Parts: sequence; structure tokens; C-alpha cells
Amino acid sequence: FQRDLSVSLNNIADIRRRSDPVGALALYDESMRIFRRLAQREPDNSEFQRDLSVSLNNIADIRLRSDPVGALALYDEGLGIRRTLAGREPDNSGFQRDLSVSLDNIADIRRRSDPAGALALYDESLGIARTLAQREPDNSGFQRDLSVSLDNIADIRLRSDPAGALALYDESLGIRRTLTQREPDNSEFQTDVVVSLFKTAQTGVRAEARLSEALAILTGLNASGRLSSDQQGWIGAIQDALRAARGQGVSSGAATKRNGTP
Repeated sequence: FQRDLSVSLNNIADIRRRSDPVGALALYDESMRIFRRLAQREPDNSEFQRDLSVSLNNIADIRLRSDPVGALALYDEGLGIRRTLAGREPDNSGFQRDLSVSLDNIADIRRRSDPAGALALYDESLGIARTLAQREPDNSGFQRDLSVSLDNIADIRLRSDPAGALALYDESLGIRRTLTQREPDNSEFQTDVVVSLFKTAQTGVRAEARLSEALAILTGLNASGRLSSDQQGWIGAIQDALRAARGQGVSSGAATKRNGTP
């Protein structure tokens, strides 16, 4: 009954999260306290341990902007739990993916203040994502996770190693093209390709061709009403980047990322 109550609190908090983050936080906190008691009562119960890690992440997600230090402490606690679960059941793909998500959460926070530390976390996450993608090649979620992990590392390496970053971006783009071919009506996969094309264009290699393709995809999605308001803003940003690339030559002229870009 206690777990059922906690799950119900989480469900309500999930709905209220955007419209009432303060109210959602109170519900998540109540849920977390229940899960913590259950996890302490049955430390070998993997379900209770995972429940606690999810609750910690939920609270950290909301507190991230106002209290990044507190959010990091919660993410760290969740990471510890997930390392234990992943080590306990190495063949459990769900636990492995949970670990990868926790590594990414912490790396995201440390990305600006400690890029080397963030890179190490992203690299560990990439290893997990690659294993899962190889284990289940038909799992689109795992394939997409791998593409995101590749982008995360490439983003950090872009300035110091543009050639290495481009190789990672291109691998990610290849995955995303495959997913789009597999599910041509999936708008998320289409916009993922746009993001990859934009990122690869930043390296200056075939910038005009990549940006032109990205613009064509966005224009088609917008015509069918499949872009969010934020994504509609990408069209103007890519048009600006494309003009800049054309002004600097076909094979050079990476665009500078700005607000409103993918």
C-alpha cells in the first residue's frame, strides 16, 4: 500500500510539473520519503531501490535551476543507487540505461565548470549506450540514446578537436538517418537529423549542403504542422547560418550557435 501511495503521488506530480512546479515538488518529496523508508527496510529489493532513484531524480530535475548544488547531490545519490543495481544485474538493460541517464544528468551540470570531468562521465555513459544499442539493434530508443551520447562528447571536443568531433557527429547522424528511414513519420527522429546536420555544419565541412538539407526537413515538417513553436524558430536561425555559409564558401563557414538554433 505504501508503494501504491508513492506511485500515485508521483503520477499527480508528473501532471502538475509544468503548471505548478512548487506543488509538484511537494508531492515528489512526499513520495521520495516513502520510497526511502521502503528502500531502507528492504535494501535487497531492487524495485524499491530503483523507485528511490527515480524520486531523487524527479526532485533534482525541478531544483536544478534554483539550486544546482542541491540538485547535484540528489543526482549523485541516485547515481550511487543505480551503480549498485547495474552491478547487481549487468544483463538488465533497464538498470544499465538508468545508470547511463544518471551519468548524463551529472555530466550536464558539470559541463561548464569541469569539462574534463563531464567528458569522463559522458564517455562512461557512451560505453553503456553503445553496449545496449549493439545488444538490441532494433530498439529505436537505445539507438537514439547512442546518438545523443555521441553528440554530448562531440560538443565538448568541438573546439579542441574539431576533426574528432565531426567523426562523432557523423556517427550520430548515421544512426539518426537509419531511425528516420525506419520510422519516416516520426517527427522527433526527423528533428534529430536536423540537429545533427546543424552540429556537423558547425565544423565547417560541407556546411552549406548540411544546412540546406536541414532547412528542407524543417520546411516540410512545418508545412504539415509537426513543429513546436520553439522548433519553428530553428527555420530562421538555419536560414541565417546558411547565408553565412554561402558567404564564406561551400566547404567552410561554420555557423555560430545562438538562441533559437537546434
